[in-house]
Amino acid sequence: MAGPGRAPQEHLSRERDQARREAITTKVTHDGVLRGKPLPKETPWHPRTVAWWATWRRSPLAQTFTES
Repeated sequence: MAGPGRAPQEHLSRERDQARREAITTKVTHDGVLRGKPLPKETPWHPRTVAWWATWRRSPLAQTFTES
């Protein structure tokens, strides 16, 4: 049975990991903008769900929302 192969060269692994971290890093700051779609009106949402969704839509993380 074959083994896992050679161990990666340490300096190459560190450089590759650093490049990958820099490539996927996004800085977001709070700007108060309402993003994303509102909850569908056809569903009777619990008030806490409505508040939770509004919090998410104003969150800095909402800047990274994508359509799925």
